Amino acid sequence: MINRKEYLILSSVSFCFYFFVYGSLGACNREYLELPFNGYVAFLIYGFGGGLLIGGIISGMILFANIIKRQKLFIKILACVLFPITLMLIFSGGIFSFIPYGIYNFIVMNRNQPPEAT
Repeated sequence: MINRKEYLILSSVSFCFYFFVYGSLGACNREYLELPFNGYVAFLIYGFGGGLLIGGIISGMILFANIIKRQKLFIKILACVLFPITLMLIFSGGIFSFIPYGIYNFIVMNRNQPPEAT
């Protein structure tokens, strides 16, 4: 099972990287897409959307891998047979739980830190 620190690092790095990738694509193609706002706003909107999309997909895959490991063989076979539904649930669940679960992990990690000696 992936620990909280690894999850937070993987999801945060993917969010930040794709925030800049999608943000720069949105800002550079603003005229082509006929967007009614300036480049900075397009960068923020498209960046947040793209970062949330890819970070959520990665988050969903990590969470699904941890859940499916504990299931019986029948459930694993059912997930393989119904893979379009499984993928839809993984991606939507990851996107919707990306921010709340990231905040939760951050709080739990900071609470479990030993106090620094002065």
